[in-house]
Amino acid sequence: MTEDKPFGRDATTAALLDAADTLFGEKGPSAVTVREISARANVNHALLHRHFGTKEALLDAIIDKHMNASKAVIEEAAEPDLAIRNLLRYLVSQPAFTRTFAHLILDQRPLSDFVRKNGGTADLAALLHRTGIDEAETRAIAAVVISFSLGWTLFRDLARYAASCDDGTEQLDERAIAMLTDLLHRAMAGAKAG
Repeated sequence: MTEDKPFGRDATTAALLDAADTLFGEKGPSAVTVREISARANVNHALLHRHFGTKEALLDAIIDKHMNASKAVIEEAAEPDLAIRNLLRYLVSQPAFTRTFAHLILDQRPLSDFVRKNGGTADLAALLHRTGIDEAETRAIAAVVISFSLGWTLFRDLARYAASCDDGTEQLDERAIAMLTDLLHRAMAGAKAG
């Protein structure tokens, strides 16, 4: 819980988003209450209802925030290699968001509740399509890249520990980026050849 009470609409909204983002990642959206979020943000729970309406609307706001950020890191990349690097680094820097997605999947929530068709995967597919690859193929490649990136973010510490790997997580992230980039190049070459 933050020590200072946020003052004003923007500060209150930001505090609620940050608190919910963290709690949803820790426990999953279904296990978190409005009162817990409000307590973590150090605001009255009525303010959550005033600013967002419902916990689900707050969850939507968090997903939109991260999808917009993912979209931005992909769009600022001039080439697919840089897009992958930017995306994986973003996801690694936002572990609560990735865990929230995992909780939603494990809770068997309908994908339409939290998957945004205009974020992440679609943006990467559009970037790949600009390289001359067929649109259907770019969507498949983007799906694999995004799946790997999310899985890497979720399981990298477990895999590092289980493999007794001496590399630090930053070194492993660089290896993951290199492997994913290599996979992307092979898929792109196969798509252009086929």
